Amino acid sequence: MLTQMMLHGMGISAVPDATNYTWNLPNGWSGSSTTTSILATPESNAQSGNITVTANNGCGSSAESTLFVSVLIDFDTYAHTKWNNTFVLNINKLTEVYSDVTACKWYKYGDIIGEDFYYSAGNSTTDFLESGVNYRFEVVTNSHGTLFSTNKVISKPFSTLKVYPNPVPQGNKLTIEGTISGKPVEVYNLNGACVKSTIATDNITELLLDVQTGVYVVRSNNEEVKVIIK
Repeated sequence: MLTQMMLHGMGISAVPDATNYTWNLPNGWSGSSTTTSILATPESNAQSGNITVTANNGCGSSAESTLFVSVLIDFDTYAHTKWNNTFVLNINKLTEVYSDVTACKWYKYGDIIGEDFYYSAGNSTTDFLESGVNYRFEVVTNSHGTLFSTNKVISKPFSTLKVYPNPVPQGNKLTIEGTISGKPVEVYNLNGACVKSTIATDNITELLLDVQTGVYVVRSNNEEVKVIIK
């Protein structure tokens, strides 16, 4: 059985009467050996795939032993969090490094939770990404095969801002608790345009929301919360 001995170090138990071993690495990995072990190094163009080895002698070769190795990419480098409940893949950043991205899957504790270039925990203002949970994603590229992200753990609740009523009737005032005097309070639509703004004078701020019905994001003091105008 082929096993991983250390960082990118692979080894196989000696096969009786074998005189040498043949190793094959996935595209973009370097290393060579004719013994029972190999140190495989991923280059910048490394792809996930199988490392295989056969034992050889004058009579032929054994069946292949395989070990799947994956290329890890940093979650926070290639994805970001929006609205406290959504992960969005940074396609531009990914294509700068890995050329083309054709598919994406999102995982929570190893279970698939989404198959798009973003993942949302839901449409309700109470739907948030769970704290203390392992999230990750994998992307498929034509140039580098399948790439796997590191784990992302949401370690604490996102926002201390509280808004009410929520939903708020169109043309009514929205009350925002948790604001800081002198700091801006802004309301954005889902296209990223600021539709309302003011400067807080206390820890409670009121805004008249005389804008179109829909879902908006209230931002203040580096925090944000969704609000629905009906």
